[in-house]
Amino acid sequence: MDKSIVKKAKSGALATKTTVIDAIDRQLPGFMDAVPKGFDGERFARVCKTVVRESPALQQCSIQSLLGSLMVSAQLGLEPNTTLAEAHIIPYGNKAQFQMGYRGLIKLAWNSGHIVSIDYDKICENDTYEYSKGDGGTLKHTQLLAGDRGNTVAYY
Repeated sequence: MDKSIVKKAKSGALATKTTVIDAIDRQLPGFMDAVPKGFDGERFARVCKTVVRESPALQQCSIQSLLGSLMVSAQLGLEPNTTLAEAHIIPYGNKAQFQMGYRGLIKLAWNSGHIVSIDYDKICENDTYEYSKGDGGTLKHTQLLAGDRGNTVAYY
């Protein structure tokens, strides 16, 4: 017998009185199996419950879409909707959707082991910068240190 809460929700076999928090509790073994080595699955489940409790809009989403989005976040080892801004679970009507944050992209790139360094910043109107595309492309950026940097014009 399949005990996956997500599959039960898809098939309609999930009791209508099951709350989202109950569903997250039932899915804990799935989260534990899904999270990368060194990532705390129990902490992840606690974070998920807090995220749902603090968002009335997420509470209105289907359990299937919410658990699916949380599972993607678990598999990538990214905490959703926290101040770390690694990942976001966003309600669109009654469906929850996973969206990776830029810090999540940086974390995944760094954890890949193929990255030696990561540099990112914003370019403002009064900064000095030079950018060229193609083979041997370059980006040189010098921030204005004194005075108003102006509005943001680009990110890298």
